[in-house]
Amino acid sequence: MRAELDAAHQQLVAAQSASRNYASLAVISAPEPGVVTAVNAADGQYASAGQALVTVVPTRGLYVVANLYGSNASSVAAGKKGVFLAEGANAPIDVVVERVSWSVTTPGQLEVWLNAVQGTALVPGTVGTVSLTTSDGKRLAIPSTALILDAGQWWVLVRDRSGSRRRQVIPGLSDGGWTSIRQGLAPGERVVTQDSYLLFHQDFATRYQQAD
Repeated sequence: MRAELDAAHQQLVAAQSASRNYASLAVISAPEPGVVTAVNAADGQYASAGQALVTVVPTRGLYVVANLYGSNASSVAAGKKGVFLAEGANAPIDVVVERVSWSVTTPGQLEVWLNAVQGTALVPGTVGTVSLTTSDGKRLAIPSTALILDAGQWWVLVRDRSGSRRRQVIPGLSDGGWTSIRQGLAPGERVVTQDSYLLFHQDFATRYQQAD
């Protein structure tokens, strides 16, 4: 009887030790902050020692990699600024060229690595469109739906506390539903983006009088 009690006690101690070990292994930690891009285990699945359960991409050191072609590609250099508009995003992210390299496998292709400016973050696996400025000056970008073509000139409706008023602008390049503004708008100004054409022509009859 004594031997049986000792054996049962040893089994209990072993089970408690194993339980503590399993509990300590229940917590999965990553060496640095990141985004989970893949889960390689299912609920209830047996996991062996050393098995990779989760793939985490660090949020530090992310780059946008773009391929450029044509004569303008040679003008791209480290420090040039631009914007990256991810698919499905409502606003672009400011980026700056970190480094460039001509492709050794594709003649005429310039590989460009861009980093997000301080205060913004990139999401791993995101795809989108990169637009680089042609000068050192930073340009504004507005939704293309805000632009109205009237009498051969481009206009927007600038909105402030007193209401909306017309403003003539000079647009630049357009891409992905956004258009850069070369002249006519200042940072921080708000423009009408919905039904802008209808609102612009609300007083059409008063502005255009039929000749006698």
